[in-house]
Amino acid sequence: MIAEDDDEETPLRLSHLRALEPDSVRAERVRARCREALVKRQQRAESSARPDSLTAVVLQPILVSGLCLGYLLGVVYDVIRLHTHR
Repeated sequence: MIAEDDDEETPLRLSHLRALEPDSVRAERVRARCREALVKRQQRAESSARPDSLTAVVLQPILVSGLCLGYLLGVVYDVIRLHTHR
């Protein structure tokens, strides 16, 4: 068998295959599960974006302020140390 013979037989073999139709009940069930998953994902994203929890409203600003203060104190310490070594 050469490649040309194979090319001629392929469409003939494919024409004998029957086309399958999706099961409408199963397809609707899959669509419903996908929609439900998308809604849950969107709700999680929205709820995590809202700053209504104690962590987002109180603890995060305190943590950021503490880090900024620590950095500022480090800079002041370095400036004083460099100034005294002259």
